[in-house]
Amino acid sequence: PPITPMVKRLMLINAGVFAVYFTLSFTSAAKGVVHWLGLDPRTWVEIFPLLPIWQVVTYAFLHSTSDVMHLLFNMLLLYFFGTLLESILGSKRFLTLFLGAALCGALFHLLGEWLLGEGLPVIGASGAVLGVLVAAAVLRPDTVVFLFFFPVRLRWLATGIVVIDAMNLLIELREGHAGIVAHHVHLGGALYGFMAARQGWVNWDPIERFRQRQLAGQQVRR
Repeated sequence: PPITPMVKRLMLINAGVFAVYFTLSFTSAAKGVVHWLGLDPRTWVEIFPLLPIWQVVTYAFLHSTSDVMHLLFNMLLLYFFGTLLESILGSKRFLTLFLGAALCGALFHLLGEWLLGEGLPVIGASGAVLGVLVAAAVLRPDTVVFLFFFPVRLRWLATGIVVIDAMNLLIELREGHAGIVAHHVHLGGALYGFMAARQGWVNWDPIERFRQRQLAGQQVRR
């Protein structure tokens, strides 16, 4: 589909951040990138009571420099399903949902890591992108997509991905060790996308609401 404005901006930002991070990966500075800009539960403990709240957003724009497919796969999903969702919601509401899914995924990861006592850091837009996919599936469930040349309704594609993530998380809990995929983040983002679409949160535009309050305040003063 034709790329939409906000999806294009997000893809360019992710590509730009990846280029900078890849360059830093050849230097000693790379070690601090994930610790401070990724979502690292250890940082939240080390500097408490100060909290690195920026991490709940910045982690979603970092991707592994040792596996380019991490970035490419997330950007491919963002392109296909983000353009669909942005065409429905508009750019500002789409961005709000993307960031909301990233935030919910971050909270799930922090809670999960603290409960398990592992404190593993995470990076990547997977949670936000999965939130976008699930929200699109709720709003347009009968949209047909092609998975390895086979037509699949969007609702079943989203359901299958979420079920696989949940099963993999349960397997990791059973085995007593974490894998390289942050399933907490995926499930948190998916949950937010589902709730936002079902409960109508996708219609919330914080920028427009702020402007309306400003106009109301100006009218009262007059």
